Amino acid sequence: MHNEPSSVTAPQMLVKQPGETRQFSMDFSSLLATSETISSPSVSSSPSGLTLGVASVSGSKVLFDISSGTHPVKYRLEVTVTTSGGAVLVGDGILRVQDK
Repeated sequence: MHNEPSSVTAPQMLVKQPGETRQFSMDFSSLLATSETISSPSVSSSPSGLTLGVASVSGSKVLFDISSGTHPVKYRLEVTVTTSGGAVLVGDGILRVQDK
């Protein structure tokens, strides 16, 4: 069992327009042991202003919809999961809302 959370960082900045609702994902495969699974996904953002849909798991990825947001704000996204091995993993990303 792991005592400290492990983390993964998105390799690129995500971008969406204020009026869009888009699905994004966070991949935890690099942190999972063979046959380890993830559950209990949650997504949060700061600052406030985004509308986050309910997170779901698809294999080693957490999928979630994001809508709203204000141009030209950059939002920090944090995705947290629990693994079948008892670890808590945290994924971080940046979403820029840009009105093109």
